[in-house]
Amino acid sequence: MLYGGFAESKPSNKGQEWVVALPADDPISLATILYIIHNKFSKVPDAVTRGELYRLTILTDKYDMTEVLRPWARAWVGPLASKSRPLGQKGDEALLWIAWELGHSSLFERTLRHVQETCIVDPKGKLLDSHGVCLADNDHMKALDIIDGTNGLLARRASRIQSLLWVMDIKVRTLATGREAVFSSRCEREHLDSCNIWYLGSLIRSLARAGYYPVPLSVSIRCSVREFRTKLGSVCDDIRKNPISLTTCSPASELRLLLAAVGTSIELTNAQRKRLQQQAAKTGLQLQDP
Repeated sequence: MLYGGFAESKPSNKGQEWVVALPADDPISLATILYIIHNKFSKVPDAVTRGELYRLTILTDKYDMTEVLRPWARAWVGPLASKSRPLGQKGDEALLWIAWELGHSSLFERTLRHVQETCIVDPKGKLLDSHGVCLADNDHMKALDIIDGTNGLLARRASRIQSLLWVMDIKVRTLATGREAVFSSRCEREHLDSCNIWYLGSLIRSLARAGYYPVPLSVSIRCSVREFRTKLGSVCDDIRKNPISLTTCSPASELRLLLAAVGTSIELTNAQRKRLQQQAAKTGLQLQDP
């Protein structure tokens, strides 16, 4: 950068004052990096905040010098990556970038899973974090390439919402056609048809009360996956027991199990894992606590 065709390069006119201006760089973060490369280790902080580490990793990525953080990376990221630290604080999406730059795969995966469960969609279809901040407005979030595409947050969120809707839609259809067999073995034979009719009506009523009947398309659901799962759980709670049946044949328990089976896990792509491993080799974070 200091030599060649850059604005910061040494001027060809020897009489001209050489001033390197870096107005876009955070001065405190830049000072920390300069302390490191000039062996002023006593001035390098033993601990940093999430915001400070975020700004530091922006610079190490910009200047391709991630390895200079190796002696401090584990100590700095440790408190942020601790499972005892709950996710969801405003600005925690910065942890994705920090983990990406330092190669902390478990922090990246845990934070990505949290964002997938808690992100919402605005009326224009843009992805927002749980605090209403548009993720695409952050250049470094866009650089992670985790929002769009078949493996992006938008697609994964839609798939998860659709899976939750299918649980309810399939149950309505099986009750309506009289093909329900999951809980009918627990129901008196003579009450089977009446139970199906009762619980079909009760389930439809519960869905309608929640605003989900007819069962909607996934694109119409703007709340987070976590909130939607909770709302459907409330639908299950609202299903009334058939008063003429002596056995417990309500579909509520089964529906709760099926909703819970729509898991919260997330699978990183091979490209993501490879990049994280490459960065971990630079920072010394290859061996992480499971």
